[in-house]
Amino acid sequence: LPIYLIFETRIKQTVLIKSMPSDSNELLLRWKTQIERELKIGSWTELFKSDPDGIEIQPVYTQSIANTYNLPAFNNTDCEIVYRLNEYKSSQEANALYLKALSSGATALWYQLKQKNLDSLFKHIETPYLLNILEGIATELFDAGAYLKRQMSHLPRVWAMLTPTETPNSWKHQYQTFVFKLQKELPAFSPMVSTELYHARGASPAFEMAIGLSMLLEFFSELFSNIQEIVLHAAVSELFFNQLVKFRALHRIWNLWKNTHPELPNLKLSASNSLRFYSASDPDSNLLRSATAALSAKLGGVSALHLHQAYHHVSQSRPDYEHHAIAQQLLIREEMLLHHYADVSCGSYFLESYTDAMAEKILFWMHAIQTEGKGLVKALESGWVDQQLSQQAQQMDQK
Repeated sequence: LPIYLIFETRIKQTVLIKSMPSDSNELLLRWKTQIERELKIGSWTELFKSDPDGIEIQPVYTQSIANTYNLPAFNNTDCEIVYRLNEYKSSQEANALYLKALSSGATALWYQLKQKNLDSLFKHIETPYLLNILEGIATELFDAGAYLKRQMSHLPRVWAMLTPTETPNSWKHQYQTFVFKLQKELPAFSPMVSTELYHARGASPAFEMAIGLSMLLEFFSELFSNIQEIVLHAAVSELFFNQLVKFRALHRIWNLWKNTHPELPNLKLSASNSLRFYSASDPDSNLLRSATAALSAKLGGVSALHLHQAYHHVSQSRPDYEHHAIAQQLLIREEMLLHHYADVSCGSYFLESYTDAMAEKILFWMHAIQTEGKGLVKALESGWVDQQLSQQAQQMDQK
C-alpha cells in the first residue's frame, strides 16, 4: 500500500529504541557486578531472554532506555463484557442462554447468525441498549441489519464481522460490499475483523497483529472516509506482559498514523482469551489462565472482552463454571475500575521500551507482507502466510 511507506517513515521517526546504558553509569555497573557475583554467572547478558517474536527482554530498564516522550498509548476504553455463543441447536436455546448471560452481567452479545433463525433470535432481547456483535456471511449480515432497523425504535450498536471465505480476494470484495450496504441500514455500525484463526495456528504476537492491521488497511482503506470506527478482534493468551504490550503497540501505531492521516477512523480493540494452553482436565487452572489474559487485555486497552469458560475442552460442562468468565470481568470493571483510567502502563521503563520494540516488530512484518507476500490477499492466496505460520508454530513448540 502506498500509504504504508508514509506510516513506516512516521513510526521510525517517533519510536526510539535505545541500547543499554554504558558501564560508565557507576551505580548501574556496581549493581551488575553484584548480581553477577551473587548469581555466580559469567556475564550480565546471560540474564537476557527473548519473547516469542525474538524481542530481547533485559533484566533491568532505566530511563535512558525508554522513550523520552512517554505519551499514553490510549486515553480511555470501554469495558464491554461479551457473551459469545458459538454453537446452538435452536434460536430458543440461544435466547435462553443470552438472557441468562445478561442477568449475570454481560453487556454485549456475540451472535453467530443463521438466516432461518434471525426473527426469533432477537425476539426477547432488548438489543438497542447492548453492543451487538454479528458474525456471518454477507446475506445474513444484511438481513440482520435490516431486521434490527425495522424492529427497534432506537438504532442498536453493532459490530459486524464477515465469516472468512476460501478465496481471500473474494473475502476482501465481500467485506467492501457488505460495509457499503450495511451502512444504509445501520449508519453507525462498525466493521470488524479477527485474527483469532492465525493465533490458533501459531502466529507470533507481532505477526498476528501485522495481519490484523494489514486486513484493516487493505480491506477498508477506500472506505475510511465513510467509517467512524473500526474494530480489530484478537486472541489474548496468559503471556501477561507480552500480550499487554501487543495491544499497547497497536494503539500506539494507530495513533501515530492518525496524527498524519486524520481521516482514519477510530480503532477499537476486542479480544477473546486464547485456548492454546487450556487444560482438558484442570478447569481451576484454566480460570487462572483466563484471569491473567483478561487483566493483560484490559491493561493493554481492549474495549470488549470475551472469556471462554474454564470447561471449554470438556464434553460435559459444570454449571458453576459456566458464568465465572462473566464474573471475572465484572470484578475488573466494577471493583478494579480499569476502564476509568488512561493507559496505566505509561511511563514504565520496561513496558515503554517493550511496547516500542513490539511496534517495530509489527511494522517489520507488515513490510514483509507488502514486499515478500505482495500484499495480504496475495500472501494468503500464494501460501506465504501459511509458510510463516508453520515456521512460527514450530518455534513456539520448541520454546
